[in-house]
Amino acid sequence: MGIAIIILIIILALIISFAIGNHILAGKCNISHDMSGKLIIITGASSGLGKYTALELVNKGAKVIFACRNEEKTNKIINNEINEKNRHLGIFEKIDLSSFQSVINFTERIKKKYQKIDILLNNAGNAPDYYRKTEDGFETFIQCNFLGHVVLTYLLMDHMNQNGRIINLSSLGHNYCVFNKEMIEKIYDCDFDEKYFFGSIWGRNNLYNLTKLMMIYFTHELNEYFNKKKYFSKSCESSSRSCEYRIYANLSKSIMD
Repeated sequence: MGIAIIILIIILALIISFAIGNHILAGKCNISHDMSGKLIIITGASSGLGKYTALELVNKGAKVIFACRNEEKTNKIINNEINEKNRHLGIFEKIDLSSFQSVINFTERIKKKYQKIDILLNNAGNAPDYYRKTEDGFETFIQCNFLGHVVLTYLLMDHMNQNGRIINLSSLGHNYCVFNKEMIEKIYDCDFDEKYFFGSIWGRNNLYNLTKLMMIYFTHELNEYFNKKKYFSKSCESSSRSCEYRIYANLSKSIMD
């Protein structure tokens, strides 16, 4: 078989894979339950998995808080991608997980406007290609993907429905997180300087994987706490676009079980 034919086959395989990924990504979350009367908060609901889950939940009758940074982008989704009958169920609330003050302001507004929360889906994730510390002094990865969600969850715990649940989105990348003694100390202190972002020890990919591993550990800690309560927490794994169907299945199960 000639090289040209092999290259053509590879290109066709990539095109088919991409098409399948897009089809799955645009597919249904397969939530069969009627979600009318439920209040659900989803961080990062303006793109990717968060967006399609939010849209499906609205279609099932839930009132969904699109907890996002970009008001214009999010309202465009609500106005253009939700049918007129259910459009009032999609609500934008601004939150920037890289700012603890923004998280505090968000939770204060939610508590004033709504009595109880049925589901909190900690979905938002950040993957910057630059090193930057937030206004709170933490590396952006750590705060946006992990610490921001921890603070958000803590501040909303007393506002969860008695049978409510918290769902933390993780990633298959947590399996590839690398550890050594120095790293564990850095994890404990949440102190990552620039060499950990660009250096050979981890690099940005491993730092991202770390935040997803932290979300799983956070979920275990929540379950320890919730054993004394009637709440429910669960972590779900995300991966590549071609595996979105599996994530949807995990999320659907977490939402409905």
